[in-house]
Amino acid sequence: SAYPNMRIFIAVDGSRPADTAFSYLLALAAKRVDEIGLVTSVKSGILSKANPAPGSADERKALELLAPYEQQVKDAWLNPLASKVLYGDPRKTLCQLAEEGHADILVVGARGLGPMMRIVLGSVSTYVVSHAKTAVLVVKGNIPNKPRKFLYCYDGSEPSKSALPLLLRLARPGDSVFVMHIVSQEMVASTLGGGSDAASTASGPGVQATETPEEQATMATQLGQLVDSLKTGGFNAMSFMEHGDPRDVACAIVKRMAIDCVVVGSSGLSGLHWYSMGSFSSDMVQHAECNAVLVIKPTHARPDRVTSVTSEDD
Repeated sequence: SAYPNMRIFIAVDGSRPADTAFSYLLALAAKRVDEIGLVTSVKSGILSKANPAPGSADERKALELLAPYEQQVKDAWLNPLASKVLYGDPRKTLCQLAEEGHADILVVGARGLGPMMRIVLGSVSTYVVSHAKTAVLVVKGNIPNKPRKFLYCYDGSEPSKSALPLLLRLARPGDSVFVMHIVSQEMVASTLGGGSDAASTASGPGVQATETPEEQATMATQLGQLVDSLKTGGFNAMSFMEHGDPRDVACAIVKRMAIDCVVVGSSGLSGLHWYSMGSFSSDMVQHAECNAVLVIKPTHARPDRVTSVTSEDD
C-alpha cells in the first residue's frame, strides 16, 4: 500500500467541533498501525514568549487539555506521537508542524471556539486548506456511519489522480465511493440560425460545455475504469458525469446522496481549473453539507512513501 501506516496530526482545543473531529478521526484511523499526533495552540499576545519555558502556566494548561485525548488514542489501539503545544498564530504553526513532521493528514474541526485554539470556518480551517503542504481533513459534522459514503471528485488531472491512494486508505471494503466528473459550462454569444455547434438557435447569450464530445467520451471511459477498479477492491462504486457550475452541482449531489466525505485534489491542472486551491476545494469546505472534506496535495509525500496502491481492511 502507498499508506501502510499514516501519520496524522489533529488540532484540538476542548471545543465541541474539535471533539467531533477527534471522534471522526478515531473512526477512520487503522488500529495498531496509524500514528496520531495531538496538537493544541496558545495564541501569543504582546506579553507572551515565543518559546515559553517548560512548566509555564500556559504550557501546563495546554498539557492538561491534551491528557484525555492522549488516553483515548491509547485506548483506541493507535500509536500516539508526542503531543505538541504550539505558540503563535495557529494557522501558520499548524502548517509548519505538518510539513516538518511529515504528516500524511492534518485534521481540523470547523467552528471550534475553545479558549486554547480557534478553528473557525473561514479562518484557520480555510487557511490550512490553502497553505498546508499536506492533505487536510476538515471535519464539519458528525461521526461517519458505516458503511460510509465518499464522493471522489475527478477531472483527469494529476491532482485529482493523486487523491485516489489516500481515499483507498481511508475507505474500507463495503463503503460506497461515488466518482464524479462535472463538465463546466460557459456563456457564449450565439447567432440566429446557428449550426450544430451553436449554443442556441436564437440571438443572444447561451451556454455550451467546456469539453468537446470527444473529451467527454474519453472521460467516461476513465470513470468506468475507476469504478471497475474500485469494485475489484471491494467497494460499492458508481460514477456519473454532470453538467453545470461545479460548486452548485457538487453541493446538490452531496445533499441528495447524503455524502459523508468529499475527496478532492488541490491545484488542478485541467483546463477548467475547478480544483484550484482557492476555488472548488475551499467551496466544498465552506458550503458542502457533508461531515468532512478531504483536500489532498499532490506535491506532498513522506520520505518513506512507496508508489503502489491497494485498499486496506480494518
